[in-house]
Amino acid sequence: MLHVLDVVVDFLGARLLRPLTSVIDAVISGVYYFLWVSYFIGYCLVEGSTRAWNLVRCAASEVYRLYCDLCYTTQGVSEYFYGGATSGLRNARDLCQSVGLFLCNLLIELGNCVLWLLMLLPRIIAHIFDCVLEFVMHSIVARGLSLLNTVFRLSIGLTLLLVLYMFRRYVYLMLIYLLERARFEISTKTQIVYLWTDQQLTRFIENVRNEPVNAGGVCVICMERSRSIVIMPCRHLCLCKQCSQQLRLRFENRCPVCRNDILSFLPVYL
Repeated sequence: MLHVLDVVVDFLGARLLRPLTSVIDAVISGVYYFLWVSYFIGYCLVEGSTRAWNLVRCAASEVYRLYCDLCYTTQGVSEYFYGGATSGLRNARDLCQSVGLFLCNLLIELGNCVLWLLMLLPRIIAHIFDCVLEFVMHSIVARGLSLLNTVFRLSIGLTLLLVLYMFRRYVYLMLIYLLERARFEISTKTQIVYLWTDQQLTRFIENVRNEPVNAGGVCVICMERSRSIVIMPCRHLCLCKQCSQQLRLRFENRCPVCRNDILSFLPVYL
């Protein structure tokens, strides 16, 4: 039995659980890689656009500053022609400083962009390694949980079979008891129906024949048929045959007159 159960479990695992597990793993892997590629593309776009926007903004600010300095310098040169050479030389010096500062800032931003591009490949490699490691660990945990679930269900089935094998005698006796009880109840109900039918037929025949009945000698239970049964040991002649049978079927062992115990019924023919 255990070998057959093991073969059935292996067959179900090979034909149903393994293909279903492979399909689920493939779907999960596809969704995972799609989300990872989307995240990577979004990260590159956002980071690159941020760097480009910072570079453009810095360049625009420097160009605007250079434009303002050029305006101031032009104004200073014009004042130089009108006011003297000292202010004109000062303005020229400020212009050179502004141009040099602009070039330095531009070189710094270009260096930041180059450094981000150089560090992009190591970041990608580290992220891919992290994703692969997480996927491998997830697969190992999922397979382990599936194996534990299969072993748990198999142990439950084996335990149930073992319990049934150990208590097979009690189960057999319980089934026999239930069958005997059902048979007894069916037999009792059938006898009750038969007696009721016989009672109704007897009553109908008596009504058809119009036989007079002595009121002092009728049954104390149905008050219709003649008394023909004596209860022992109290010796009360108070029942008819049908009512005595009904008392016997209902397990009533008390006399309806004196309430003493009934040991037997004695038929009397008058």
